[in-house]
Amino acid sequence: MIGRHLEFCRNQFRLGPLDFDFSAPGIYRVLGANGSGKSTLLKLLSRRLNKSAGELLLPSGPIATLGIEPLFPLSWTGHQALLWTQKLTARSLRRQDFLGPTRKYQERRFLELSTGQRRQVELSILLSHDFEFYLLDEALECLDSEQRPLYENHLLYCASEGARVIFTSHHQGQLSPQESLSL
Repeated sequence: MIGRHLEFCRNQFRLGPLDFDFSAPGIYRVLGANGSGKSTLLKLLSRRLNKSAGELLLPSGPIATLGIEPLFPLSWTGHQALLWTQKLTARSLRRQDFLGPTRKYQERRFLELSTGQRRQVELSILLSHDFEFYLLDEALECLDSEQRPLYENHLLYCASEGARVIFTSHHQGQLSPQESLSL
């Protein structure tokens, strides 16, 4: 994922021009205040929005996204979501242990889970599969202090195995990115 002079304009909102290169495996943080364009950038990178100007080179394969829009229907259980993800992506589980913390929620519907519990299940399902790119919009924000380090370690592991993890945050202290893009 490479952007050169990338711009997005809609009504009174303008993002860019931005230059970035997320092609090397690693952790990348997009940092900014509310309304600065962090989520908009991830929507551009996930093909949910079209750029207004500039160049954007995107991979041809599937991109894992979280927080950009609802990931699974609220009526589904964690187990249904896991099976659907495997079928849709044609990817087998990479790491069963990533699912460990959420096994107790697998038979409960997403509607019955708290926001933090739902996020744990969603993150566990995505991170247990092998993707080249993970786009995570404030994915760690609603996790408690016990769960956050566990998922930070999972993200670091994915990056060490060759993935590109691009996450948005309001805080400097999350993870240790190899590069930050401030908006």
